[in-house]
Amino acid sequence: MLGFIFYIIMKIIHLILGKANPERMNGVNKVVHALATQQHRAGADVAVWGITADLLDNYPAREFATRLFLAQRNPFGLANELRAALSQQAGAPTVVHLHGAFIPVYFTVARRLAALGIPYVLTPHGSYSPAAMRKSGLAKQVYGRVFERYLLAQAARIHCLGESEITGVQRLNAQLPTALLPYGFEPPLPVVPSAPAAPGRFRVGFCGRLDDHHKGLA
Repeated sequence: MLGFIFYIIMKIIHLILGKANPERMNGVNKVVHALATQQHRAGADVAVWGITADLLDNYPAREFATRLFLAQRNPFGLANELRAALSQQAGAPTVVHLHGAFIPVYFTVARRLAALGIPYVLTPHGSYSPAAMRKSGLAKQVYGRVFERYLLAQAARIHCLGESEITGVQRLNAQLPTALLPYGFEPPLPVVPSAPAAPGRFRVGFCGRLDDHHKGLA
């Protein structure tokens, strides 16, 4: 009961690159839009803050508040407006939810949040799985030792989507606090098939990006 009460009075800020536009071909934006929508419907005080190339409200109507901040030319740079907005949350029951990994500006955000005493959760969305880490592996190792290590060490929790990602996180640091929680799935409206499926036919409801290795298809 106490946890539910805290959930209701706590402010949740999802910070992403982009505008959480569900109509874009971007899985993270779709997930954040759905998550914020369901949290709002559950009674939470939730908002999405997006770091974007422009401040146009060119996305569909939504149920939750949205604030946009200009991305800086320096990939580690933080807009003054975003710095000020984060400072306004200091001392309040607020948690920031970062989405994505190996994003330079998140290093700056993490330092800012640590200085303000604001906890944050990190969802890397599969970026730390062994398969993902093999892509540009050397660059990620170098960047990880200098910047990503701090981002992970300061996180209150690292939200992993599958066991493979927990394995990847533990390879980076076995002491990091993780939580395993797969994506939710909103079932489509019932559809009557035009013809019955052939016996033994394999059907895929949704597989996202068809990357045979990364998605485990090969």
